[in-house]
Amino acid sequence: MAICPCLTLLLSGCGDDKGAELESAAKSKPAPKATIISTTLIKTTTIKVIEHSVGSLESIIRPEVSAEIEGRYIGGFVITGQHVMPGQLLAEFDTEDYAIAAQTADAEVAQLEALARNQRRTVKRFTKLIEDKLISIDRYDEAKERLTFHYLKL
Repeated sequence: MAICPCLTLLLSGCGDDKGAELESAAKSKPAPKATIISTTLIKTTTIKVIEHSVGSLESIIRPEVSAEIEGRYIGGFVITGQHVMPGQLLAEFDTEDYAIAAQTADAEVAQLEALARNQRRTVKRFTKLIEDKLISIDRYDEAKERLTFHYLKL
């Protein structure tokens, strides 16, 4: 019985192995892969390309805005970069100081007008007194001069 396994080995070593070689060659070469192809109808569409960026613009001409008066800034009516028209109100300033100054000037004018009226009455009274020779001519001339040079310049 020991002869049988030895004989099997001997015969397998002497045999033709072309079938085995073909099998090993088939295993080493990859099989071609199938490619799936799909088709569709062509459609045309518009694609919007929007780009956002952050930046700043600088004007070639730099207009300068300045106030002709001094005052406390209350508020503005335009924003930076907005187009403005000639004569358009740009900003508002506190006018309280100017109102007080105007009232002071009006009060001074009223005071000077009152002094001028008083001096006219004095000259008129002195005219009657000079006719009656109750005052000196120097005093009358001084009253007229004061009226002419101090109060009539207004």
